[in-house]
Order: sequence, then structure tokens, then C-alpha cells
Amino acid sequence: MSNGIPLGGWRESQREFRERWIAEWSAEKVAAYQLCAGQLDPEQRERHVRDLLEAHSFRDVRRILDVGSGAGTVCEILADLCSQLNQPVDEGGPEFFALEPAPEMLRLLVSRMKQLGIPVQAQEGFCDSESDIGHYPPEYFDLVISRQVTNGLYDPLGAFANWKYWLRPGGTVIVMDGLFDRAGWGSDVDLFPLAATKSLSTVPYLLEQAGFCICSVGMMSSINAHPLTRTPRYLVVAQKP
Repeated sequence: MSNGIPLGGWRESQREFRERWIAEWSAEKVAAYQLCAGQLDPEQRERHVRDLLEAHSFRDVRRILDVGSGAGTVCEILADLCSQLNQPVDEGGPEFFALEPAPEMLRLLVSRMKQLGIPVQAQEGFCDSESDIGHYPPEYFDLVISRQVTNGLYDPLGAFANWKYWLRPGGTVIVMDGLFDRAGWGSDVDLFPLAATKSLSTVPYLLEQAGFCICSVGMMSSINAHPLTRTPRYLVVAQKP
């Protein structure tokens, strides 16, 4: 062992990481996370809606995939957004799909969405290896969206290739993430290529390498102005040709 990195390999394998990660997200850890960081208040959701509508029109969106959905924060934000556009999800609006690897988190998502009256088709699984591509058919979604997911991807290019496969031509990817500090991560920081990036160019560059066309890159001015936002958040919009 040298500086926390196993000798003979510069990081834990993806298989080992996945097994450990699923085991760590027990029901107790999921409940604790939800209490301290997993939920947004109505004002925070509204600020996310403003930032999203400033970046994308959401026209002609019929199927939306929330990748790394957790307990449904993005689904809640999107439900608020659809209501503002007079396309409520329970009355003929877009279909929501959620992909989440932790079984206990997925169970919480299903329970919460049922309580909130937000129809969501939930799927257990990761998104960033070739073995994950079969979760959905090709060209199935109009929009793939993630919030605070890219920073924890073991293989970002693998994820972006899968997202492209799942999107129809002309479909959109929206990435919301933060300029996180290395110190806040602990030892896992060296597992994830995007864990502590401080450049707005990194995610767009990798999306371009995966074959996407970048539509916009910028800071999320509305949510960044909220007093509880401690890490600056950014938003990238890209399109599948």
C-alpha cells in the first residue's frame, strides 16, 4: 500500500467498488442520508426548476431517465417543472424512469414517489459499464438527466456511451453537478475521475468525446444563490446528433 493506493493497481476495480458500495448503502445509511442531505425544500426545488428552464425548453420530451436517482430528488424537481409547463406527470405529461444501483435507496424512491403521486418506473442498476447497456432499449429516451452523479462515476466515458445509446437522435443530456473539493471526499476521491474537478470544461469535453454536441455550459445561478448551497453547482446541456 502506498499513499492509500493498492500496490499493483492504481485503484480498486469497478467490480470490487460496486460490491462494496451496495453493501455500504444499508437501510440505516439511506435513512440517515435522506435526513441530512437527500431532500430539498420547496424553494430549493423551485430554484432548480428556474435553472433548468433557463438552460432547456423541455419541448417534445416524452420519456425522461433520471440516472443515479437516489430517493427521487430529480423526479420531484421535474414534476414541479412539468406542472409549471402545464404538463403534469399524472395527467399525460412525460413518463419518468429512474435508474438507481442501491436496492435500499430504490425501495425508498418507490415508496416516496407513491406517496407524492409521481409515477416513476424504477430500475435497479449502475450506468457506467458495457454490462449496463441492456437496462433500456436503444433510442428510448428523449432526455437523460443526472444530479450530483457524474462526480461519482467510476467510468464517465462508459456512462456517457450508454446514455447516448439510450437516447433518440436529437435527444438531450442534462448534467447538474458541483465543483467539489478533494478534502470533502475521503479515500474514494481517487476512484472517480470527476470527483474533485474544478474546471467547467471537463464534463463537456468528455461528453464531446462520447459523441455529443454541447449546447450550453454554465453555473446554476439560482440554486447557487440559495444560502444552503455551499458548493458551486454547474449545468451542462448536450445533444445526441
